[in-house]
Amino acid sequence: MTQSAAHRQYRNGALFCAAVYVALAYGAKLTIRHFGVHGLALDLLAVAPALPIVGFFYVFARYLSRVDEYKRHRTIQALLISLAVGLSIACGWDFLQAYGSAPGPEPFIITSGFMLLFGVIHGGMQIIDKIDGSK
Repeated sequence: MTQSAAHRQYRNGALFCAAVYVALAYGAKLTIRHFGVHGLALDLLAVAPALPIVGFFYVFARYLSRVDEYKRHRTIQALLISLAVGLSIACGWDFLQAYGSAPGPEPFIITSGFMLLFGVIHGGMQIIDKIDGSK
């Protein structure tokens, strides 16, 4: 399998998992708020958005096993940068919520924000690599 085919499969799989996550998160939120779901149904709706996240980790691991060492290294760097930035934001927000007057975030904002942050950082690093490669 070529690098571009692996990247295309990863991109498509990641976009699919993100779309399913957003649909399940909003769907669960709207269902819980408008239909007063309780018991086991509430628990199932609450954890449903976690399923596409598990799927994304499968897509991500499959991608990493199919690309060369340099791309694997850069992808892991993007993940670590995103994790550091995301945890810093979450920590600051947590302190503002605990000791300030900031409201708590919507449940899906942190996960969606992290996915978006990783996508932007990973894409930015790929652009930087292309610019450096053209010199």
